[in-house]
Amino acid sequence: FEHVTFSWQNPNRVRSLIVAFVNANVQNFHAIDGSGYAFLTDQLIHLNDINPQIASRLITPLLKWQKFDNVRGELMRQQLVRLSQLKGLAPDLSEKVDLSLT
Repeated sequence: FEHVTFSWQNPNRVRSLIVAFVNANVQNFHAIDGSGYAFLTDQLIHLNDINPQIASRLITPLLKWQKFDNVRGELMRQQLVRLSQLKGLAPDLSEKVDLSLT
């Protein structure tokens, strides 16, 4: 993201931006093509190296994949699988992903 007031090193800004997308833009986050889930996963991958604690907090919406309809649930699950295959996944994230997939 490019804006003068945004920095990946500022956890409050990162959290505010991503949580706003997930919670306030429900239509796009839960888009039937899975693009919202992929977007969140892309951000989690980026944060895995910068601030894994924030990434671990932001993963929560994907962990609830079993509560959604079959199509969306499967798309969310696929993003969790994508994360599980990431080399160097932070322990906090890895634990949450593994628990959700089992």
